Amino acid sequence: MPYKDALDANLASCLNSGYSPPLAARKVFGFTSSPVLQDAAISKPAFEILNAVADRFAIPFRAVMVVGSGHTGYSYFKKRDFTLKISDLDLAIVDTRTFCRYSELAFNATHGYSDLTSFKDSVQAESFKAYLTRGIFRPDKMPNCAARRDWFTYFGRLTMTHSELFSSINCGIYQSDVFFEAKQSSIVAEYQKVKA
Repeated sequence: MPYKDALDANLASCLNSGYSPPLAARKVFGFTSSPVLQDAAISKPAFEILNAVADRFAIPFRAVMVVGSGHTGYSYFKKRDFTLKISDLDLAIVDTRTFCRYSELAFNATHGYSDLTSFKDSVQAESFKAYLTRGIFRPDKMPNCAARRDWFTYFGRLTMTHSELFSSINCGIYQSDVFFEAKQSSIVAEYQKVKA
């Protein structure tokens, strides 16, 4: 597993340098280039996908990040390398304005969370709100509304356009780098479990 070996070495280097899990996540996702995206078959389409997302949401290009095995090459959670046509391409928008806009759309769609009928059930509603408090907007958990339908229509079309490379293209929104790095630091915990 060449991707796993490289990720293991990168995380080991971070931890041996005394980096905290969020700082290790910053290095892995914000500094280290993705071995997957260096592949000639993926590089050009991946750039075009990120560029399209940045244009669609009117955000800086650098606000769109590749996460998960699409960036690292290996998933500690699924215990497998990134594989063309089988793996998802997971994206993250790290942008306060976009986070606020979609949070407000969900707030308005539920009349300030006083009407939860647009959620599948109370578990989904509570999960959605819990993620919001951690600075993470999960479109898959948002209430049923025009913004949700528009989101999944857009990413569904993007997936169809690039189905020869990825099984699906998904995206979440983070309020800031702090929340993004805190969430991505979960790979450090998974790495530590594997090494324990």
